[in-house]
Amino acid sequence: MRVTRNGMGQFLWLMLDILDGPHKGRKIFDQLNLVNPNPTTVEIAQRTLSAICHATGRMHVSDSEELHLIPMTIQVKIKPPKNGYGESNAIAYLPPEGGARLAAQSLLQPLQPAATPPLPPRPRWPLRPGTRRADHRAAPLPD
Repeated sequence: MRVTRNGMGQFLWLMLDILDGPHKGRKIFDQLNLVNPNPTTVEIAQRTLSAICHATGRMHVSDSEELHLIPMTIQVKIKPPKNGYGESNAIAYLPPEGGARLAAQSLLQPLQPAATPPLPPRPRWPLRPGTRRADHRAAPLPD
């Protein structure tokens, strides 16, 4: 867990390695604000952590390290710029058996136009001390 900038909360920082599909070898990042003065923020983070547990098949986790190096299926959408910030990723952690059904449902309501150009490769940053690389699988989605 990392401390937030204002020191009033903590978040779990995630670095996911893409194992399959056209973006194989790239990394994607997420963070879960599990300790925060805003209860809605904590609830969202807890629901996301639950989705990760379902996606990995590890339902009883006492430490985030128990989720390291377990492949899972994710779906990434690009959210358009908002409130002065640029585009951002929306990550859905899909359960193994229902992943295809959920992906099909979410494609009915896309967050971006289909004509968006591909993203440029992201630079590789060195890991901070105390962090580990985790390999996760992202399923290729139909265009």
